[in-house]
Amino acid sequence: MKKNKKLRWIPPFILLLVSIWVGMQGLNLKNYVIYFLIMLANGQIRTHFLNGKFILLSVFIDLGLAYFLHGRFFGMTYLLLYIPLFDGLCMLNEEKIATTIVSTGVLYWVIKDREPEIVLMNVLLLTVFILLIQTMKKMGSTIKDLEKHYDENRSYSYQLEETKERLEKYNRNIESVAQLEERNRISREIHDTIGHKLTATLLQLEAVIRVQKIESDTRKMLESVRDNLSASVDILRKTVKKIGGSTKITGINSIRKLVQDLEESTSVKVNLDIKGIVRKLYPSVELAIYKNIQEAMTNAIRHGMCTSIDIEINYFHDKVIFSVNNDGKGCEEVSFGMGLKGMKERIELVGGELFIVAKTKGFEVKGIIPVEGDVS
Repeated sequence: MKKNKKLRWIPPFILLLVSIWVGMQGLNLKNYVIYFLIMLANGQIRTHFLNGKFILLSVFIDLGLAYFLHGRFFGMTYLLLYIPLFDGLCMLNEEKIATTIVSTGVLYWVIKDREPEIVLMNVLLLTVFILLIQTMKKMGSTIKDLEKHYDENRSYSYQLEETKERLEKYNRNIESVAQLEERNRISREIHDTIGHKLTATLLQLEAVIRVQKIESDTRKMLESVRDNLSASVDILRKTVKKIGGSTKITGINSIRKLVQDLEESTSVKVNLDIKGIVRKLYPSVELAIYKNIQEAMTNAIRHGMCTSIDIEINYFHDKVIFSVNNDGKGCEEVSFGMGLKGMKERIELVGGELFIVAKTKGFEVKGIIPVEGDVS
């Protein structure tokens, strides 16, 4: 039986009050102390160790002891009946009703022939007793609700903090992708417009120098212009190449290039199987697929010592599923190191899920990313 901590002082207080009265009356304390200790021990055992029907039995033992002590010492010893009454009110359901009715009945039987003032005082005391216990119970329930809400709010706070960190990482990722996309766009624009025009101008100038009969000084001047223009075209090409940077984020072609480079640099055979209708995805999704496939192949070679890798990319109308299988060393249990953690975080940033399947031979990495449609 669990009692409100603020109410546990009531039974010992009643015992102490009655003990003081017995001592002041000069009654036989020797016998009283024995029963006093029994009631005290019974109450503590009931509070901390018993439950169910055993609590009910313990309360009725206290009820019998209280009635016996009142019959022997009279006076204020009837207050001991409030102990089983108190515990009865703290119980639940049928046990509470039965114990409260019996305790109240015994209390009424003891005080019904006493002075009206005593009867009235006990009626008031019983009323206050009931109101106090009910109020404390409501307060305890309110405190539990507040603690529950506090725990929930703290949990939400942790979740919001985690979501904030993920969004910040996602924003940094998107910003990096956007910058790279803009650099690629600028480099293509320069290459396709200024670069072509300068090249055409250079060819025309070369044709003029070869075909037309030009004086020596003029020829030298045109050749100097041609050489400067040629050097400018070379500088422009190098600049465009630097601005363009990496060309990894170019959809499915980047995966094909990744597979080609791996086969050229190692003896590992890579099989790439693309299913469904290939379409343009958001740069962040393409980057997540590219990086995860790259990491999975690297792990397969470095840790799995594989000889072949099978990659499958399946395009559906609402999701993209990719998987990387290898025939290298297997394991019984997956240990998430920095590589796998990075893959998991990367795919979760775009709303996807990562699945790792450990086998006795080989290893499988599978990712599912939801997509909304084509990106123009």
